[in-house]
Amino acid sequence: MSPSSRSRVHVRSGSVRRRAGLVAAAFAAVLVACSSEEGGAGSSSGAPGPSASGSSSVATAPTAPPSVTASTPTAPTGSQEPATPQVSGSVAPSASTKPGTPPATNTGPVAVNPTPSTSASTAPTAPPPVTVPDLPPPDPGTADAVAAQIDALYAPLPRYKASFLQKYTQKVQGTEKESKGTVWVERKNKLSFRYEAPNLNRIVSDAITLRVYVADDQQMFENPVGNTEYPGAMAFIMGEGIRKSFTFTFNEKVKFEHGPVLIGKPRSPTPAYEKVQFYINKDKLDKSDLGAVVSVLILDAQGNKNRFEFYDATQPGTIDPSEFQFTPPAGTNITH
Repeated sequence: MSPSSRSRVHVRSGSVRRRAGLVAAAFAAVLVACSSEEGGAGSSSGAPGPSASGSSSVATAPTAPPSVTASTPTAPTGSQEPATPQVSGSVAPSASTKPGTPPATNTGPVAVNPTPSTSASTAPTAPPPVTVPDLPPPDPGTADAVAAQIDALYAPLPRYKASFLQKYTQKVQGTEKESKGTVWVERKNKLSFRYEAPNLNRIVSDAITLRVYVADDQQMFENPVGNTEYPGAMAFIMGEGIRKSFTFTFNEKVKFEHGPVLIGKPRSPTPAYEKVQFYINKDKLDKSDLGAVVSVLILDAQGNKNRFEFYDATQPGTIDPSEFQFTPPAGTNITH
């Protein structure tokens, strides 16, 4: 192979790794989060990335990201980090604090499963509602009972907003990337992950189309919301609930001072992740406080880790409609 050919292969493989750093999860539509621009090498997780064979176009009209009318969250002070012996280097965050020193455990990303999108000239239609399977009542005192309590708190919310800290650790390369920002959710299926600089990635669903903009690649992936693969790691904020996606047990090896740590095993096997841990503040859960889910740790079979810590969670009265709209900069390659 010539040097120029090897160079092209290296560039393409790097792009694939960065695309694999996208995380998708959802409510009948979408929950997507994005690891940092260089949080790649996620391709080692075995999660499928967006298809390179999809049709593409190039954005011609640059548009700055829409302004947000929601108030800027104020981070709490102080930090206390309990030990997490099950996962090497794991540190669970305090429910009452904005993580100062971010925990070191995170997991590999879940990738968006691309499908052909609707034509721009065709009026899109909203996806049909998802049928949630009936589940038996949980036994009292079980991890499943805690999960049911979480669903009872979050599922009815018409809107949700929180600040988040995301840390992605890729085991093979030994790299760790940290990002932070704000997430907005509005029923049904509207979602916005707005990352803070220097991470310029953007994830937006207007309830019809899911758009994942990867700034480092100057590329945006568009998929109809109803045809996207949705693992349930973040379904608690999308209104779908987590019980339908997982079976639960308590993680007795992890000591979290604020409450239990739930281990969720997917009801249907997925290459995206092996299990998900939910760190719960029991006092806030009992008081129906939206800060009850402190952290979500996604673990894949290759040892990659992706942790989302949530703080300053609220239910805003309204969310500016422009928050769920996004036009990429001119020159962006758009893949359907």
